[in-house]
This record gives sequence, structure tokens and C-alpha cells, in this order.
Amino acid sequence: MWNHRLPAYECNTIIPAARNAAGHTSEEILESLRQNLQQFSKNVKEKFNRTGEF
Repeated sequence: MWNHRLPAYECNTIIPAARNAAGHTSEEILESLRQNLQQFSKNVKEKFNRTGEF
């Protein structure tokens, strides 16, 4: 079942990393995405109290 909180997690982590990519090197963009994906994963695991795809 889809949860409305998941898009909020993306809006607060992954999407800002992509939006702020302009003017950065590929390495900087990838590092920012990695860091934000880690936070996204942490948020999802805490919310749903389990491990999985993220």
C-alpha cells in the first residue's frame, strides 16, 4: 500500500540533491546524492521499522 509520507521523504532528501546539482562536478553531485539517499533510507527504515529495498 502506498504511503503519503514516502513522497515527503523524497522531497526532503533526494529531490533537493538533484535540484542543487547545477554548477557542481559529477563527483560532487554523486556524493550529494549518496548522502541524501542514506538519509532517505534511514527515514524509511525508521518509519516502517524494517529493512528492504531502500
